[in-house]
Amino acid sequence: MNFPYNKVKNHDLALRIANAIIEKKPKTFEEAEKIKNQICGESRSSTISNMDIIRVAPEMSDELKKLLQKRKIRTESGVAVITILTKPFSCPGQCVFCPQEKAGENGETLFEQDAKNKADAQNIPEAYRTPDADVMPKSYFSNEPAASRALLSNFDPFNQVKSRLKSLGYGGHDTSKIELIILGGTFSYLPDDYREWFTIRALQALNGDQYEDETTLEEAQKKNEDSENRCIALVIETRPDFINEKELIFLRKLGCTKVELGVQSTDDEVLKLCKRGHLKSHAVKAISLLRNAGFKLGFHIMPGLPGSTIEKDKEIFEEIFEGEDFKPDFLKIYPCTITPFSELSEWYKQGKYTPLTEEDLFPLLLDIKRKCPPWVRISRLVRDIPATSIEGGSKTTNLRQYILDYLKKNNEKCRCIRCREIKSKTFDESEIILKIDQFKASGGTEYFISYETQNDQLLAMLRLRVNMPNVSFPELQDSGIIRELHTYGAVVPVGQKENKKAQHIGLGTKLIEEAEKITKSHNINKLAVISGIGVKNFWRKREYLDQKYYLIKSLGQ
Repeated sequence: MNFPYNKVKNHDLALRIANAIIEKKPKTFEEAEKIKNQICGESRSSTISNMDIIRVAPEMSDELKKLLQKRKIRTESGVAVITILTKPFSCPGQCVFCPQEKAGENGETLFEQDAKNKADAQNIPEAYRTPDADVMPKSYFSNEPAASRALLSNFDPFNQVKSRLKSLGYGGHDTSKIELIILGGTFSYLPDDYREWFTIRALQALNGDQYEDETTLEEAQKKNEDSENRCIALVIETRPDFINEKELIFLRKLGCTKVELGVQSTDDEVLKLCKRGHLKSHAVKAISLLRNAGFKLGFHIMPGLPGSTIEKDKEIFEEIFEGEDFKPDFLKIYPCTITPFSELSEWYKQGKYTPLTEEDLFPLLLDIKRKCPPWVRISRLVRDIPATSIEGGSKTTNLRQYILDYLKKNNEKCRCIRCREIKSKTFDESEIILKIDQFKASGGTEYFISYETQNDQLLAMLRLRVNMPNVSFPELQDSGIIRELHTYGAVVPVGQKENKKAQHIGLGTKLIEEAEKITKSHNINKLAVISGIGVKNFWRKREYLDQKYYLIKSLGQ
């Protein structure tokens, strides 16, 4: 890693620490931290980030670089993820399973009840300490990690992003490639001016601007194209019944490239009983609109909802995986649990509803993992709700690991993208295989093009869509579209190259060439890409030119 030294604050101290670590060769993260803290103490200086220590020492061994990374999994998928929350707003939904946390009679929040350091609670803004005040956006709890950080930041996007950048840097993680996830319920229901302001402030934090700076969305996006912390993906969550052509245009204006859709179930009777407020048909329409506009698609699905059964849930997942109206790119599975501040909590206490037990969930989730197609990423298998906030149902948040252990013991494996990512493993370039999966979805043709090892480890992939019906954007007429390009493995900083790293052996360029060839085979002479803000220059170098909300390349006749 050859980082520019001028981006490292307190360079001399960082170099001194790096040299000491290289000399003493610590065996654990804790030993390395002890060396760092001792030197910082001797110099009477505040602590320094592990990322800066790595930056000033390009000769440091890969082993020591990895040692300095806390929670390596945070960046092993090829990006650093930052999750931020919008402030509490009223919600259009009346879902029985969805909680709305309110401050207690003494203004106490769940965060205060669970906080290990009670002093942190003093930083909660007074507006959220008023008895019966809405503490969180609907469906979130203040004792969840990202939610608690948002609350302590007064839901300010600038401070939330700054805090995470600092934390990731101290943990030794590169932050040049950021996937920014905006949570908070139905994003599409929030006022447009708030959503635009929220996005600008988040980008300003990535750009290293001062909070007080006034800037437009276009200016913040343009600056981020060359920023030290580039937003390569912008993700929002919303409901199917709030997706229409006007909303698609606004999301593209913000730079959004991926939408997490609260589908929850494909059974209309279940949706009605849960007072979800939308039907299966709304989800089908939203999926089609989003896919034809090139967005990456994630679904939230809740097995164990009132009115459902184990067998019905199995049928729902079969339809999601195999039905042409669905076929998500990503999947978050949130088994229904009983939480406070929800109508379902009252049903549970009255004996009107019984949640699935872990004994019920295990075989269901095992069946889902076995049947998951290789082009779907199961991002979450269980929502990470603190056990103290679960009144009924499974409290085990690491069911995924138990399932993977079971599969391994029985010589089986899950083929979802997350389970196949190369991460930090090594591989032999001579054994790389090109694979192409083709299938129908939402009236068009999808290609999942990937480079994999012979033992099924995923190195890079591209999602291509052609023969799109009813496109919402004029520039996409008679075009194919690249919906996603992703190279896996630990993050390699923008502009840097490292041997034997999947991110920098040219696999992305080869996938693009393959996509262009397939597009032309369909007699389509132009190819678009839905590009993240921070990767537009990558596409421009490959002759993809800006056209309104997309970058498009002419493939000739």
